[in-house]
Amino acid sequence: MKKILLIFTVATLSLFAHAQNIEIGAFQEAFKPIIEASTHGYDVKSTAFNLPGSSKVEFIVDETLGKTSLRIVYECAGRDEAKRLKDHLALHVETTLPKGDFKKVTGYGAQYFDYLKYTFEYNTEVYAETKKRPTIEIGALKVGENYVVEILISEPYFRDQYTPVWN
Repeated sequence: MKKILLIFTVATLSLFAHAQNIEIGAFQEAFKPIIEASTHGYDVKSTAFNLPGSSKVEFIVDETLGKTSLRIVYECAGRDEAKRLKDHLALHVETTLPKGDFKKVTGYGAQYFDYLKYTFEYNTEVYAETKKRPTIEIGALKVGENYVVEILISEPYFRDQYTPVWN
């Protein structure tokens, strides 16, 4: 019994350590320019971004809605690690965003394997004001047999209306 418990504990700790290895300072340094660029509208032809630990970064252009999003993907070893990494990245985003400007909302996302996503949107009840700021969505997906966590940063509909003031 002790051997099984020890193996379980070591396995759990190793997954937790792997999911938690993104250092906050490096994350903030890479994340802030992405948010600043999104407020003006992404230049998909000449801009390249990367966040620490990410495995893929791509632009998603929605011509119908007239907006572009940046999709940042993190590969995970399994379902539990994906859930932990989703929570860890949400904490990093929440810590990095300007205090008081954004609120974190836990919502439903049909595309995510646990049907939960975190959305960071401007902290106001005025709909037009929310469309002047970027929106950040974080969720965990199952892609084939693999698990990934994605951060989707959507540029605002009304560009150049918001300048983040970093803490």
